[in-house]
Amino acid sequence: MTNVLATDLAKLTFAQLVDGLPLWDIAIDLSSQRHSSEEPVYKHKELCPGAMEKARAFHQKFNPLRLEIRSDALNRYQAVPVGSKSSKLPLIELIAVAVHALAVQVFKEKKPTAFLLWRSYDTLEQYPDGVANVAAYWAEDRIFGGVVLFGRGKSGKEQNGVWFHSHRHGVTKHVYALREGQIASLTHFLESDNKEEASLCCPFPILADRESVRRDYRLSMPKYKIYRDPWERKMLYTSYHWYLHYSADCREFEVDPIERPEWNRFMESDSD
Repeated sequence: MTNVLATDLAKLTFAQLVDGLPLWDIAIDLSSQRHSSEEPVYKHKELCPGAMEKARAFHQKFNPLRLEIRSDALNRYQAVPVGSKSSKLPLIELIAVAVHALAVQVFKEKKPTAFLLWRSYDTLEQYPDGVANVAAYWAEDRIFGGVVLFGRGKSGKEQNGVWFHSHRHGVTKHVYALREGQIASLTHFLESDNKEEASLCCPFPILADRESVRRDYRLSMPKYKIYRDPWERKMLYTSYHWYLHYSADCREFEVDPIERPEWNRFMESDSD
């Protein structure tokens, strides 16, 4: 966690959370909204005086032992031997959850926010901390390169690979899997005890390239079971008809019904 917070990306990201607004060039790179010249973010071309200093002071005083971490992520990490191969994915999840929790703690606002990601991660009514969770997903995306997800399998509790969902312009809109080498580089960075070494081997942001395996972001939760939490995004479909419609342009789609019993009536009507 210390290595993550020491990166320039994390410092700038948390400084923006302290400031209460993203910088304009970052807002237009990440947000789905079209910001008008009348909005405050339009004029926010640089950090307000003292924002970076406050963020640095916060990091210096930060005690990871005092940060409240969700028990499910903590239990998955504690259930495997530290430093073992099987601990790599639980470690990545633990750090992602910790970064998210810290961002929520820094950004405790109850009003609408300009820290938004397009088409997803903005369902306030589903989030335990409302708008602070929206800002925290934005922070994740900015620091890691994408919101950190996992293949959860049918049980919803598995960790079948690490997936990122990036919202940067010029990067695929679909979720993409981290390769073994990328996972190894990430865990090496997270586990490094040497600050100088950690700064030299920092892999952030981890973005998709031509070799990255992708899954359609609209099908990633219902079909491929790729998510971190089942409440992080809303389903984009209201019927099986729309599922089939959207699946038509999915790169690696295999025809089968999604496990949604309430859609049976649409399936039956389509077969009539």
